[in-house]
Amino acid sequence: MKYQVLYILLILTIACNKKEGIEPMPNEVDCEDTGCTVDGEFYSVGLLNGACWVPPFIGISPLSEGYVTIIFSEPAINGIRGELIFYIDKKMTDLQDTIWLGKPWNGSSLNSAAATYIYWEGTSIAGRFNFEIGTPLTYDDYMLIDYFNADTSVVEGRFQLRFPKRDVNSFVTHAPDSMHIQCGQFRVEKK
Repeated sequence: MKYQVLYILLILTIACNKKEGIEPMPNEVDCEDTGCTVDGEFYSVGLLNGACWVPPFIGISPLSEGYVTIIFSEPAINGIRGELIFYIDKKMTDLQDTIWLGKPWNGSSLNSAAATYIYWEGTSIAGRFNFEIGTPLTYDDYMLIDYFNADTSVVEGRFQLRFPKRDVNSFVTHAPDSMHIQCGQFRVEKK
């Protein structure tokens, strides 16, 4: 009986430690050798569905001091432009820890932030890739902040995500069937 109790305590200890020490899943590709190049002090780069992705318009939205809203925007194709947007609540998120991407307003106590990719036709939404509210976090979708200054006007980091939900109008002909961004890296500033 004594050994059974010790065995159960050992299993519980291992299980608790694994939950506290959750780490991002390793990338399936070597992020050091993507072949993507960037110019300038501020940038965003990654592999979008396996191909180099370097959105030319990047920045931190100054709309709210309580949030860090990071935006990577692509030029319009046939009048429709795309934007990858991260919404990070500074009061609820430890920027020095792994930030899990999904829909944080589902009551999760994990360090999480929202991410979405929106197609815009003028000021109207023509479609999006998104996470559904209430979907459990996968630990494959994450952001790591490598540097931020005190007022978060400059943020540098890495990310990986795969959007589970596609809701795009048929006239957005350049939208892929699925969206998976690997080896994402960025250095952005508030404009």
